[in-house]
Amino acid sequence: MKRLTVVVLLLCCLSAQMFASQTASGVQGYEPYTEEEFPQWSRELRRAETIFFGSLPITLTFASIGYAAGVALGAPQFSNETVALFSIAAGVSLIIAITDYVLGVTGK
Repeated sequence: MKRLTVVVLLLCCLSAQMFASQTASGVQGYEPYTEEEFPQWSRELRRAETIFFGSLPITLTFASIGYAAGVALGAPQFSNETVALFSIAAGVSLIIAITDYVLGVTGK
């Protein structure tokens, strides 16, 4: 009984996706965004957001390696090291995003 229920649910889900993709291909009047649609500050904010979240995994990796090396060399440990590591990584990512913004403004 359970197998039959699972099979029926899978068939319903898969067939719904199949029919939805066929109706979505017939969308009329699609126009891509133009350069004038968004103000300059929103494009700069989007770039900063992309750089911040894009660099976060890299800075988190280096913060973890640096923290582990510091603890191995005898530095004191934090009580909640996960929050500390994420805070350090977020701070470094924020510095990277601000540096990109400053270099972009002065380069214009």
